[in-house]
Amino acid sequence: MKKKGLSVDKKSFRKQLQKNGFPYYKTIRFVWSVLFTTLVLTFISYTLMEYYFPLNENSLSIGDYFYMVAFVGILTGVGETLYESISSQFNVNKWLINPWTVFMIPSLLDSAWKTPLLFENPEQYQNGLWLDVYAAPIGAFIYLIFRYLFNLIFSRFKKER
Repeated sequence: MKKKGLSVDKKSFRKQLQKNGFPYYKTIRFVWSVLFTTLVLTFISYTLMEYYFPLNENSLSIGDYFYMVAFVGILTGVGETLYESISSQFNVNKWLINPWTVFMIPSLLDSAWKTPLLFENPEQYQNGLWLDVYAAPIGAFIYLIFRYLFNLIFSRFKKER
């Protein structure tokens, strides 16, 4: 009998410890996703600059990286706020209102709107500038992948809340 009592106490203790140890799940997931998205976008930018302009000094200062974190943070923060407000206000099918829909559809529409410009004025999009047209969906995709990875890695904490 004591063992059962102890195991229940251990389970509740573990559950309480996880809940107290990880109370800001969404905030930490947001910061994680923004930092890793910015890191990947910085790597892509650096790689493309080295490819198109190998003779130039293609380094980023730490200040430039912080500006990129702020920019990605603001954009994704607006997206997360929209997602949270839509999902809390409307009782709609989960497949219809999910982060992939809320983030990817606007970014794909933005790129679809800009793609004709790429073909009308190809001289303006030389030396890798064509990627600017597709930066929003690439960034949204990377953000959602890291958001999903965070949920996958730390899902046991989310379930315990």
